[in-house]
Amino acid sequence: MRDLDDLDRDLLARLALVEVITPLLAAVLAEDDDDPADDAVMAVAGQLDRLRASGAVVIDPGSGQTAVEPGLRSGALTQWERRPAMRRGLLARAAVWYEREGMLLLAIRCAADAGEWLFVGALLMRSVALLFAGRDREALLIELDRIPRHLAPSDPALAAALSALAFCRGQREAFRRELRVAVQAVRAAVAPVPPPTIAAVHILTAERALMDGQPEAMLMSARAAVEAVRMLDPATTPAWPIYVDVAETLAGHAELWAGSLERGVRMLADRRGVPQASEFVAVRADGFRAIGLALLGEARSAALAAETALAPARALGWDDQPVTAPAWAASALAAADDERDEDARVALAALAPMREMGGVDPLVAVVADLAEIELLRRSSGEASARLRILAIDSEAARWRGSAERIAALQAALRPRPDAPTVVLTAREREVLALLPSLLTMAEIAARLYLSFHTVRQHAKSVYRKLGVSRRSDAVRVARERGLLIAGDGDDASPRSMSAP
Repeated sequence: MRDLDDLDRDLLARLALVEVITPLLAAVLAEDDDDPADDAVMAVAGQLDRLRASGAVVIDPGSGQTAVEPGLRSGALTQWERRPAMRRGLLARAAVWYEREGMLLLAIRCAADAGEWLFVGALLMRSVALLFAGRDREALLIELDRIPRHLAPSDPALAAALSALAFCRGQREAFRRELRVAVQAVRAAVAPVPPPTIAAVHILTAERALMDGQPEAMLMSARAAVEAVRMLDPATTPAWPIYVDVAETLAGHAELWAGSLERGVRMLADRRGVPQASEFVAVRADGFRAIGLALLGEARSAALAAETALAPARALGWDDQPVTAPAWAASALAAADDERDEDARVALAALAPMREMGGVDPLVAVVADLAEIELLRRSSGEASARLRILAIDSEAARWRGSAERIAALQAALRPRPDAPTVVLTAREREVLALLPSLLTMAEIAARLYLSFHTVRQHAKSVYRKLGVSRRSDAVRVARERGLLIAGDGDDASPRSMSAP
């Protein structure tokens, strides 16, 4: 340390303000210039070499990052208390540099240290989703706790960040309160509110509607979020891919809830093309896509979608986290429908601790209940299954995506002394003939030269007339009533009166 000259000591004091040092950042801070000349960078690099040689600057053996020696840094930071204006200016410059280099958490931390809250709010909205979806999530939440609450009513971005903080921590009442502040701040803003903030508020509003059990409000907010995201400029919004992914996932989820199963599944499938999508959002989206497919009766497709969600979750150690709940529920229902009872029980067992902790999406809970009902129908008789249906019916009534499935189950479980004659149309008989096969509904549609939607409607009509809720039961009942001749799948031929 004694060999350092005044210039080296001044640089050391400036570097003490930041956590991670590079030669370029050192030159930015030394020259008070966001774009220092090459010769200035080289000169500062020489100073850094001397600081390393003296032990004043060290390299962390774990991360490989360069920083001021902790003891020296503590003393230098104390000295900056006598020069607050210069300290704020250097920290603000460092924040800009860190953001430009993609070191978002360090940028937020420096801007917060400088008290540059307007910059913090803007930075959060254009970049924060990357951190929420990444490994720095917990560290980010700690930084968000530093936001002065009294600034939120006049800054929509800070207000939105505080509501996101409460949402991520599962603080429901705080989330509702902070989101109200954010919505009011947007409405009261004099200057135009930047598109990222608008998108964030719509996304959070959709999440609140989901939390409060308001399907129409969720669908409206999710659609508004999708429209707001389309206004974002990818060049100036690093978090654009995450905004797109989250908005599309919420919209697809809302469509499932509203009962538009095919539309919801399609939206959740389409969003898989979004670049740089976060694994967290992808696991959630694929899980709900699997739920939609399971509710549509596409057991094999649902099982594949569920595994698409669970495979990366296992790799990341998330398989017991709530984000995997939709995939486990869909996996259970798909397995139960496919008469893979042990697989269904394994999925339900994985889901059980999450349900006990609370906070599992109600639609997920309903789908899990449906899976349990299917198991009960085979293991302990219809009476137990009927009691289970009654237990979930009041809750499920709010989740229209499952209404048709529940109605079919209720019809199947209703005592009927004499089975009525089943009258199928010619098209319904053609579809029924292919149900015993291993063909998917899409493949059946291609075989019959019909649209997928048309085949889906015919299959639903067949299920309704047979009083069943799934494909395997339709085949079984049809054979019991002589509507199908047992044989190979594609060769099964229907026998029934044809309606005019």
